Amino acid sequence: MGSTSMSPDRGRRYIDVSGIDWDDEAAIDRWAHTAWQQAMTDWGNAVTPAPTAVLDTTYAEAVAYAAEVHGGQVRKGTSIPYISHLLGVSSLILEAGGDQDEAIAGLLHDAVEDAGGLRTLADIRARFGERVAEIVLLCSDSTDEEWKRRTPYWSRKRAYLDHLEASDDARAVLVSIADKVHNARAIVTDLQWHGVRVLTKFNGTPGETLTYYVECLRIAEDRQLPETLLWSLYTAVAEIDQYIMSQQPA
Repeated sequence: MGSTSMSPDRGRRYIDVSGIDWDDEAAIDRWAHTAWQQAMTDWGNAVTPAPTAVLDTTYAEAVAYAAEVHGGQVRKGTSIPYISHLLGVSSLILEAGGDQDEAIAGLLHDAVEDAGGLRTLADIRARFGERVAEIVLLCSDSTDEEWKRRTPYWSRKRAYLDHLEASDDARAVLVSIADKVHNARAIVTDLQWHGVRVLTKFNGTPGETLTYYVECLRIAEDRQLPETLLWSLYTAVAEIDQYIMSQQPA
């Protein structure tokens, strides 16, 4: 049965998944429950309570702005209003100890990339300040929607990973990783309902999509981000990997 352990360098935690029958859902559930209980025991002393952010009317203004900017947009391949993703990312940031600027950046992290480029970035800077604008820029694949449309999936994602890894702003990286957590969880849900074919909506191969999230997880671990994000991203990536592997020829 799986277990958790801590390495002596930088306090990383690892999950042992050897001996698990991945075709037995009950066994997987038992392993997940056991691993989670052990993780809470092993990591309890290392996890410090996240501070409570104080939100004022500026946050409410950012929610309204995000709803306006993203208008009738829906999540890719669904009819779900896109604002649901933005609210989810912002919630993850707050749960991981983010402050109001970081939570607002979570609401607006796709606004530049998907709704106006540098013009929108300037508007965000004027409305919500330089700090929010800096984080939103870090979280953007591109400031040019046309470049994004014509550039292959992996070229965009590799450039984004290099950009993220080069950043010396760990708090901005936290916002980016919260976005990846929410997306990865949504992918797992889609896989459960529709199978591995849903990964084609990302314009890359399933392997490229998986590699992207594995690299995001590595960067998150290197920055020693809060366990609330690391654990969530790890479990989602592991499930995506299992779904993809289950579709490979024996």
